[in-house]
Amino acid sequence: MRTFKTALEINVSGERNKIIWLLVAAFVARLAFALIYDPFIFRDSDDYLQLARIIGSGDYSGYNGARTPLYPLVILLFDFNVHTVVIFQFCLGLLITLVIYQSFKRIFASSTIGFAAGLSYALNPSQLVFEYALLTETAATALISFSFFAFIISLKKGCSPRLVLLVGTLSSLAALTKPLFQFLPLLLSLLIACFYYFNIERRLFGALTRFSLVILPALVILGGWSLFNYERTGSFAVTTMTGFNLSNHTGAFIEFAPEEYAQIREIYLEHRKLALKETGTSSMTIWKALDDLQARTGLSFAELSRRFMDMSIYLVCHHPARYLRSAAKSFVIFWLPTWYAGKAGWLAVVRHGMEPAQRPFLIFYGAIHAACMLTFLGFPFLFLLCRRIRKYFRFKFEIFTIYAIVFAAAPFQALIEYGENARYKQPVEPLVIALAVSIMLHLYGNFRRRGQSEAS
Repeated sequence: MRTFKTALEINVSGERNKIIWLLVAAFVARLAFALIYDPFIFRDSDDYLQLARIIGSGDYSGYNGARTPLYPLVILLFDFNVHTVVIFQFCLGLLITLVIYQSFKRIFASSTIGFAAGLSYALNPSQLVFEYALLTETAATALISFSFFAFIISLKKGCSPRLVLLVGTLSSLAALTKPLFQFLPLLLSLLIACFYYFNIERRLFGALTRFSLVILPALVILGGWSLFNYERTGSFAVTTMTGFNLSNHTGAFIEFAPEEYAQIREIYLEHRKLALKETGTSSMTIWKALDDLQARTGLSFAELSRRFMDMSIYLVCHHPARYLRSAAKSFVIFWLPTWYAGKAGWLAVVRHGMEPAQRPFLIFYGAIHAACMLTFLGFPFLFLLCRRIRKYFRFKFEIFTIYAIVFAAAPFQALIEYGENARYKQPVEPLVIALAVSIMLHLYGNFRRRGQSEAS
């Protein structure tokens, strides 16, 4: 009994030390980053600041439905103080580090793997950039990480209905922060229901109850905001930007749009010509042309976006090969690393040396990132094709869930947007990299133990 108690105390002490070192590493990395850079303000940041002012004043006369309210509420909470907001986001980064640690410790039943997974977020430089920027990525990352943690805890018999409801609430708030993730509540509700039915108890009522508890917050939160947008802008949607987002695909071949769209087509082409000359790509032309489009058409932001939506649907249906090529490029870009500390992007710095001092560091970071992405993408095939891998690795439902979330986000973002697609990976990137690191460590540990047993 005393031996067991001593072993338990050592185990608890060891885990406490891992958590302390994990938090120290995360804190030091964030402190060092804050000493090097000032908070980053982007074009999107102005939109969030504007919506925060609208919410704070209660005057919605200038509201256009482009942005969702959760992040502006954070800005409003901290009284528009950018430094306070990024300090809050740094604190979120520490919480995300702990949640990633706890999640992967549970999945692999190893505090060592949990520590490595947590460290993969704590020291991820691209995550540090977004924590220090007035953007939604860190808030969305936190909500997705928290909802995943609540999800894996709920995968047991007799779990509290409140916990299942929490999964739905957190995932719905993630969608209200980053509309790309509107699929998340539905996906998690289906996964929870299926797990309950096939692994806990074959009771349809119990499965449907869990499905309902996850989906209900989405109907209230996302449905309620969509209704608010409908009353203010005429669009029943979480965001009115979808038409403009699609134009980043279809703008590349907008000259094929029919005459009923002649006015916006010709205005867009004028600006596309300038964009191609300046940047070499037509992506994001819509944001350079927007003021001119509104002034010359007399359409509101939401009306113009709906117009571009209708035109884009026509172009996609009549030129599917062009659209699918663009979407395929978006899918590939999704897996690349991000780096916006110089607002140039990772590829721009590495290719053109716009920030030469950062190039060696970013190349090293890019190599590690590529190794993690290739591990994540290649592992399911290795698992299916290699008997030895299957012998040492149990493919758990929690791991399947990570793949389901990521492989829902990757094609979804590719179909609706072309441009900064790697940025849309940021909220799920911690799960991708942590899983890749965990897989490598787990397999290494098993192969090493096999080698030691054979040698003895």
